[in-house]
Amino acid sequence: MYKVNNCLIDYEELLIILGARTIRPPTPPVPVPDPDSDDQKEVVLKSLLDKLISQSDIECQCNDVVFVVGEEKVKIGASRYVLSAVSEHFKKMFCGGLRESTMRDVEIPLEEFEPDTFWILLQWLYGQSFEDAAKSVLCKRENFTSEEESYESYYLTSLLNLLKISDYHGVKLKDEVESKIINGSYISIINVCECLVWSKDSKATRLRDYCKKYIKSNWELVLEQKLEYRANASDIQEEEDQTRMLELLLSDDH
Repeated sequence: MYKVNNCLIDYEELLIILGARTIRPPTPPVPVPDPDSDDQKEVVLKSLLDKLISQSDIECQCNDVVFVVGEEKVKIGASRYVLSAVSEHFKKMFCGGLRESTMRDVEIPLEEFEPDTFWILLQWLYGQSFEDAAKSVLCKRENFTSEEESYESYYLTSLLNLLKISDYHGVKLKDEVESKIINGSYISIINVCECLVWSKDSKATRLRDYCKKYIKSNWELVLEQKLEYRANASDIQEEEDQTRMLELLLSDDH
C-alpha cells in the first residue's frame, strides 16, 4: 500500500478508476467541557493563596520569609520568590543584594503597620482581588452594634492604613484604594482634615487634591467643626491634635 503523492491529489477521480482508495477518518467527537477543570494559571494562584492563608506548620514549609507586623508582633509567613515576582520593592529586597537576599531565614519587622491591612496587601500580591481580600480580613458591617465607632469610620481607617502600606511597598493597589476613598463617599466635614494628612503621608496626590477642594467648598463648616472639637476636647492630647488640624486648615498650602 502506497500513499498518493500530493501532486496527484487533484486527479482524485482518475486515481479511483485506477484502483486508489480514499481514507475517510470519522469526524472527531465534540469535546465535552469538564466543569471541574480550571485554567492552569488559576490553579497555581489558588494553590499559592491557599498556602499563604493557611499559615499551618505543614504549609509554611513553602514560606521562607516571616513578617512581624504591628505592635502585637503578629508573625505572617510568605514566599520571597512569589513576592519578588510581583513587586519591585520585594524584588530589590530579596534579589538585589540587600541583607535579606543573603539570609536563609528572614524576619522583617513592620511595626508601623496594622496586621489586617498587611494581610490584605499580601493576599492582593498573591493574585486575589482587593474586594475579596478585604472581605476575608476586615470586620463585617453587622459586627458594629455600638455607637462608639461606625462601620464607615472603621472601613475608612482601614483604607487609609492600606493606602500607607501600599505606598511604602510601591504597589499599584495604592491607586485602587485611593479611588475607593474618593468615590466611596467616606470623606466628610468631620474627617476631611485627617484624610488630607494621610494623603500627604502616603503621597496620594489625587486624594490630597480632592481633600483640598472639599475643604475649599465647605470652608466655614469645616472650620466650625474643628473649633468645636478643640473646645470640647476631653484631654490635652486631643486638644493638641485638634490644634494641629486647625493650623493645617489655616495654612496657606493646606
